[in-house]
Amino acid sequence: MRISCDRADVDFRPDASRYLVMLDGHVLPLCITADSDAGKAICYVTGNDGQPVKNPVDPTELLRVTKRGRIEIVLPAGQGRA
Repeated sequence: MRISCDRADVDFRPDASRYLVMLDGHVLPLCITADSDAGKAICYVTGNDGQPVKNPVDPTELLRVTKRGRIEIVLPAGQGRA
């Protein structure tokens, strides 16, 4: 499964924010795009305060990181159907 909350992504889903993305059993905060078949997720980098970190080269952009491993895309109970 592949989902994205990035409107420019071909796999954009307006309901993507309802899903939890997990990497090796741990929830990934602020995930933008996730692909369980490819085993990767693109997320915003967060600071010690848990907030996204601005790109020092272009402060209008937020830093992103690609994480790899066992990716699960889960719709929590009570969130409807996938």
